Amino acid sequence: MRQRLGSDDERLEDLFFYNCNRYYLSDWNGEGDYVNNQTGNVTSYFYGQSGNVMTSFQPGGEPVPSKGDPLWSIRNC
Repeated sequence: MRQRLGSDDERLEDLFFYNCNRYYLSDWNGEGDYVNNQTGNVTSYFYGQSGNVMTSFQPGGEPVPSKGDPLWSIRNC
């Protein structure tokens, strides 16, 4: 899964998550996009501060714009 997010200063960063895991994040906010380019029918999840699922998505398609809400963790499988 590839995640590209910008921050308030408009810098963009590509991050790649290869291993199946829940990744805890720091200072992830701002607009950007994400794409799930994994194989198979795996579902990825974005979580908020309280552990609530903010969105879930499966592989395929074009990059999806992020709303800019702060992300606290990601699970790529």
